[in-house]
Amino acid sequence: MRLSLLLSFINLFVTLGKTQRSIVFTQWIGTGTKNVKYETMANNIIDSNGNIIPQKSNARKDINGRMIYDCIDIMGKIRQDGEEYERRNGKFKYKCSNGTEIII
Repeated sequence: MRLSLLLSFINLFVTLGKTQRSIVFTQWIGTGTKNVKYETMANNIIDSNGNIIPQKSNARKDINGRMIYDCIDIMGKIRQDGEEYERRNGKFKYKCSNGTEIII
């Protein structure tokens, strides 16, 4: 805390002659954590009509002989059908549903 306060003060002192003074001052005083809005999108392929096209990676048959497809998440990791997971920011949960990523 003290180090960031000192660095902010040094930055403010160095920029006294510039127009960035108020910007540095607001960064120094403000917290910047209020009214934050997070948005997300599922990593799916959509055709020209807006329909979701399931991914066909790692196709396999289940016990009943149905074809099961896995998903590839935004980081490129293969997720198995039915797997629930989070992305790095940890704000949303996702689920692979037979080749389609859904937001839980």
